[in-house]
Amino acid sequence: MCRNYISQGVLEAAWILRYQKLLRYRGKWHVEERNLFPGHVLVSLSDDQKEKHPLDTVLADLFPQESKEERQRSLCAMGKGSEERLKAFCGGDTLIGLSKGCIRGGRIQVTQGPLSGYEGNIQKIDRHKRTAWLEMPGDGQEEAFDGTMPGRICLGLEIYEKKP
Repeated sequence: MCRNYISQGVLEAAWILRYQKLLRYRGKWHVEERNLFPGHVLVSLSDDQKEKHPLDTVLADLFPQESKEERQRSLCAMGKGSEERLKAFCGGDTLIGLSKGCIRGGRIQVTQGPLSGYEGNIQKIDRHKRTAWLEMPGDGQEEAFDGTMPGRICLGLEIYEKKP
């Protein structure tokens, strides 16, 4: 849809990020995919076109029926650092895979998956739902989000062992 309304030289990419998580139903565990940011489509504008076509102009072309205030409430910009780290989580895809790990001595150790190396960013683990909540990976600057996107993200993490 985005390619229909934005000229070819302006739009670099548009995608929906998804993540894998484990869900239990019918007595078995199943790997399911969910949207990382429900209701959001991530749009990347080419660098040379950002100055010629400000984001407000592009969004006004995409959503002509909405006022500027409505667009600002429902759409948001992501910082370059956050975008890079999310792409690293995905491994060049639009799907963030399921991670696996264990707890040893009260510390989380991710053994496989995209969360390995990000153990320090994990804020909360729900072992029953097999999920981990972590700070949105960004460059630590205020420009990461404008407030409409969550500052924390939920990703799939299966804890298969806990040792004291």
